[in-house]
Amino acid sequence: MPMTERSLRLAHTVLLLDALVFLTLGVWFLADPAPALEAVGIALSPGSGATEARAMYGGYELGTGMFLLACRREPGWARAGLALTILVLGGLGMTRLVAGSLSGGLTPLMWGLFAAEFVGVAFNVWALSRAPRGAAKN
Repeated sequence: MPMTERSLRLAHTVLLLDALVFLTLGVWFLADPAPALEAVGIALSPGSGATEARAMYGGYELGTGMFLLACRREPGWARAGLALTILVLGGLGMTRLVAGSLSGGLTPLMWGLFAAEFVGVAFNVWALSRAPRGAAKN
């Protein structure tokens, strides 16, 4: 198998894993956001609070997951999907560290979430560094 084909397969595999994580979180937050948010210290108010949590967390995660699936299907989009995931997870991780340092909220759970985001960034950087450039056929 030529390197370009292998590299594209790697990119598509990482994008699929990324998409599955985002879609799973999206469905979870849409169905029942309270337990996950309570675990990180956010209490939801009934009505508009729960609606906003479902829309923001569930909708964002679902939309991102669907975009990453589209990046696997559209010619030349694989690199964009990997780059998006690097920026999103990197932004979350760095903001988590800064915010936790400012507020004293770097709990073991926050460190665990940061570690997961860091690992996600690392895998996406690895796949992006090997992904073919240009409008290669997916």
